[in-house]
Amino acid sequence: MEELTTQDKTLLVKYTGGQEIEQVVSEEVLPELTAIIRELYANAEPVRLYLEDEALADLLENATGFGIRFRPPLLLSDSSNTMNYILFLTEGKFSNVTDVPDVFFLTAIDAEELIRSPFMTEGGINRYTRLRELLGL
Repeated sequence: MEELTTQDKTLLVKYTGGQEIEQVVSEEVLPELTAIIRELYANAEPVRLYLEDEALADLLENATGFGIRFRPPLLLSDSSNTMNYILFLTEGKFSNVTDVPDVFFLTAIDAEELIRSPFMTEGGINRYTRLRELLGL
């Protein structure tokens, strides 16, 4: 059997002040994790805001939060689209806190760059909290 490298695995990317630390996501949590991500995405609406290059670069340069890099890309249940990355911020603009019921995230679909409009899932905080638990955050 061919050994898989981290390039073949789904990765958790932790951000602190723009610095990245990557670790492989456990195969045991992937089924529930992917179900939560699909649910958050399926119930999300784009925020009516377009992030210009400079604003997006600044957001990512100073990011504190976590992302998930799907390898292979995650097939989304509502279409033939795939998600290769999702980013949840825990500080700053579009951050997620447990005392607010809505969840904000940025995502990259079909091997493209991050979509310039953040997404929001109303009332998704319980699923977000469970996602953090699965990832040990």
